[in-house]
Amino acid sequence: YVAATKAQSEIAPLYPTHVTSIRDYMFTGLAARTDDGALVALAEALGVIGALDDTQAAAVIPELLQPHNLAKPALHAPAAAALGQIGAARTQFATPVFDALVTLNNTADNAGRIGIVKAMSAMALQGNQWVQPTLTHMEAMIPGSNTPLLTAMADVLVPIAERHARFSNEIARILNVMQQSANGSAASKIRSALNDVREVQQLFNQQNHGQTRARLESELPAALTNEAAARAMWPDAQSLTQAPDAVTRRKAAEILTQLGRTYGGLAAEGVTTLATLNKDMDPGVRLAVTQGLGMLGMQNPALAADILVALQPLTLDTDPMVAGLAVNAVGMLGARNPDLTDEATAILTPAAQSTDTMVRGNANNHLQKLAP
Repeated sequence: YVAATKAQSEIAPLYPTHVTSIRDYMFTGLAARTDDGALVALAEALGVIGALDDTQAAAVIPELLQPHNLAKPALHAPAAAALGQIGAARTQFATPVFDALVTLNNTADNAGRIGIVKAMSAMALQGNQWVQPTLTHMEAMIPGSNTPLLTAMADVLVPIAERHARFSNEIARILNVMQQSANGSAASKIRSALNDVREVQQLFNQQNHGQTRARLESELPAALTNEAAARAMWPDAQSLTQAPDAVTRRKAAEILTQLGRTYGGLAAEGVTTLATLNKDMDPGVRLAVTQGLGMLGMQNPALAADILVALQPLTLDTDPMVAGLAVNAVGMLGARNPDLTDEATAILTPAAQSTDTMVRGNANNHLQKLAP
């Protein structure tokens, strides 16, 4: 029976006038048979036939979802594969195919769901409109999934991330959720997949940050004369302070400073964001942050106390340029705001012991000016 069914699926494409009668014969077999081998062969054959043309696709998709077929667990995985084959060949049927996979998933066991995962992921690889629905359904499958199903999910998520990198953050999150349900070989597979996806994620974020930086640099001149434009670009400028490369973080600090100096309403938020970078790994970033905090502090006396707190570690920076600039900023803020003299003095006193001659000299000079 299996051999005959396979032969018919090979004959059908050669004789278009006989396709419908062959298909109907297989529908009858699908309803009557219960043995696994026959059901698999019939589903595979119907996948071939359904992919031939729109008429066959329109008939095969609902037939696979007939209640008497859904009631046969052995049919779930091959039916999912057949639906995936039809969806790939007849792209205008992608929506009914995806809906059919969702319906099939409602009754499928773990083995059937592996087929559904593979079929959905094949559609996600073909068109980005199927990525989010596929990820949503896969995440919903995680509770109660066994090791083979979790492993199958991990297998398909990596190529989706590689093809559609902008979904890599979401895919990494789902893999993290999967990791909490997995053990043994599945846990090892998920860890490996997560490492692969993180590489994609890092590369995507880097490229994304580079594009955002270039856009913000081109938008900045207009934003300095238009507050609405400044506020529109502000969240992107803030997000760039978390970029993986130092050049972008430094540029973000400079943009935030310029916008904060131009629009007083953004100054406080600018200070808060710049303060998060006062221990950045890169001295160029720390230098930009120090300059920004000093400038914003001189313009906004109400923010001076918070700025002194952010500048404190910078006065002891290992880079003398950063430390020297921070010492000058603290000294000037202390002189400009008499109510903060004690705070400025307390910050400058350790800097006056610096091993760097310039930093030490600057600190002592400002301490003398602040002395009562």
